[in-house]
Amino acid sequence: MRWRRLDIPGSDACELRPLADGWCVDGAATAWLDDSSWTFARHPQRYERRDARSYWYQSPTTGYEGMLVVNAEGFVQVNPGLWTAIDDEV
Repeated sequence: MRWRRLDIPGSDACELRPLADGWCVDGAATAWLDDSSWTFARHPQRYERRDARSYWYQSPTTGYEGMLVVNAEGFVQVNPGLWTAIDDEV
């Protein structure tokens, strides 16, 4: 089974905005598309705020983890290994 994340820039903002430094969200979930069966599955995630612009992200299902960097409005600008926003301050 292969997984593809329907990663829409900015979709993490809902999970990130309420977090204060050192706080985390465990169990936030998204829908992932299994491209071999074309079915959706629940995908748990974990976010931990490190400072005003950095959040540690973990995906237990895939093993992916990385430091998300957000802009002043809280929208993710850098998702390591996946994408980086252009035409905005980081």
